Amino acid sequence: MAKNAPKKVMEDSEKNLTHIVFILDKSGSMYQLTADTIGGFNSYLDKQKEESVGEAVVSCYLFNTETDVLYTNKDIKKAKHMTTKEYVAEGGTALYDAVGFAISQTTKINEDLKPQKTLFVIMTDGMENSSREYSHKAIKSLIESKRKDAGWEFIFMGANFEAEDFAEDLGMSRKLSMTYAADKEGTALNFGTLHSLTYNARKSMDLCSFADDEDVQTEVEKVREYRNKKENIIPDDDEEE
Repeated sequence: MAKNAPKKVMEDSEKNLTHIVFILDKSGSMYQLTADTIGGFNSYLDKQKEESVGEAVVSCYLFNTETDVLYTNKDIKKAKHMTTKEYVAEGGTALYDAVGFAISQTTKINEDLKPQKTLFVIMTDGMENSSREYSHKAIKSLIESKRKDAGWEFIFMGANFEAEDFAEDLGMSRKLSMTYAADKEGTALNFGTLHSLTYNARKSMDLCSFADDEDVQTEVEKVREYRNKKENIIPDDDEEE
């Protein structure tokens, strides 16, 4: 399904090492935001390269109907920018296949890498519609197992559907799930928020209480509030509390 195999690079397990796993939608509906998505991702990388809060490696998977590997287990300071050569928005949204493949590859990589933390970041502007290898049930089981047994954590950003409900139903934390506005400003806000969330994850010694961090929740609410404002959505009283 994917075009590249993971590289195995040994890292010092005593360096507060974080494995950042980015799963980024490049289906046809992302076409209008191609430049903003590429620019946002590259800006995110550049900001992470400047941080000195522990070591980090990054793996990036781009998906539509298929899953492509931009790179795996790459020292974040050496991670290259994404270009229009790699990011071509077309095809459907095989989200389950992309997540399943990334989890499988990350499990293999982590056997040698032995990171203290593994943080998944998933961004999509539409719901699953094209997977052939993984089902909703299978992905939910994988995510729940990795969160419980391996201490992994998952950030989920989705547009054009209720991402919080979808992510929670898939075994992710509602506190780290955001419905975003799929426009130029919303995309820029996404990547800025992701930088802040990733920074907080990298400076933590583990991800057990990451979702409950006050700074993390402040950043999450920025994305939700912008989407609500753009779409004239008034949160329920329970959500405001």
